[in-house]
Amino acid sequence: DSRTIGGSRIVPVAHMFGVASAGRDVFLDNVVADSAIRARLEELASKARRSGVAIAIGHPHAATLRVLAAWLAEDHGVRLVPVSEAIRLKTQHAALIAAK
Repeated sequence: DSRTIGGSRIVPVAHMFGVASAGRDVFLDNVVADSAIRARLEELASKARRSGVAIAIGHPHAATLRVLAAWLAEDHGVRLVPVSEAIRLKTQHAALIAAK
């Protein structure tokens, strides 16, 4: 779920029907400026380190692609995984919490 509208219920409804689903944690380029995008990437890495997985979305703006390429060349203590794996991990985590 891109969560671009407030109050989205798609993730919990999907989970009710046994469908793996997850919402994004960070929107990379609400502000299309190198420093803002980099700050959002740092927020993404911080969330991933805290919770084990985080999902970002963004647009293919030249600035987003440039900053992302440079950021990915650096070590931030996290690893990039396919979104399908991130969704699987977040779905498993939600199921564990719901089972408690």
